[in-house]
Amino acid sequence: MGRKTKELNALGTLSSWTYDANGNVLTARVYGDPTTAPAGGAEPTPVNGSNYRETVYTYDFNNRLITTKVAAVRIGLIDINGNYGSAITDIVTLTEYDLAGNVVRETNGRGSTLTSYFDAAGRKTAQVDEENYLTTWTRDSDGNVLSETRFATKFVGTPVLGTPPTVTADSANDRTTTFTYDKMGNRKTETRTGVVAWGVDSNGLLTGGTAVSATIAYDYNGLGLVTKKTEATLEVSDYGYDSSG
Repeated sequence: MGRKTKELNALGTLSSWTYDANGNVLTARVYGDPTTAPAGGAEPTPVNGSNYRETVYTYDFNNRLITTKVAAVRIGLIDINGNYGSAITDIVTLTEYDLAGNVVRETNGRGSTLTSYFDAAGRKTAQVDEENYLTTWTRDSDGNVLSETRFATKFVGTPVLGTPPTVTADSANDRTTTFTYDKMGNRKTETRTGVVAWGVDSNGLLTGGTAVSATIAYDYNGLGLVTKKTEATLEVSDYGYDSSG
């Protein structure tokens, strides 16, 4: 079937893989003891068959990855008082999908979840991150992002799938970025509101400190390549291209 089952690298580290009938990786092992390549092209064997780190994978009926697991991993922990400790635990990740195949929830090895929401066209419209902060996006009819809002107020509770949560708006601290595009779909500007910026006057004293809108602008050539980028600080970067782009 042409699927890799073993690999011995230049440092003598031996790795091996197993597969299901559909070709999905079921297990991946990395052995801890260096070994040497056997003569005659035979497959290498581990020096100590019980000294390895193994990742186990599972899939749904559509061959989409749903879990990974690494058993008996020693991890370091720092508690709220700053005390360090360690523990041995399994590291497990989970992935959930909607009927369209979009990833709607990802759980990392620490048990934190990222929950995502999509429109009927499969475009992401909102997400709640691992710290329970909500971000939303609006889009035009071509799918270009018109605005992104990162809310400063945490969502309280567990997000449900399918219906994005809401949080109380905080006009002083929410971070909203708006975008504009030309008729070719090239991004022309991105403007971030509520940016607090400072400058230094001729006497070396700080100036500013008030919230402003910061805009980055782009110019393009006929091939859609960026020819100029103007930063919010008005610094300009010019780009040139050869005949191959």
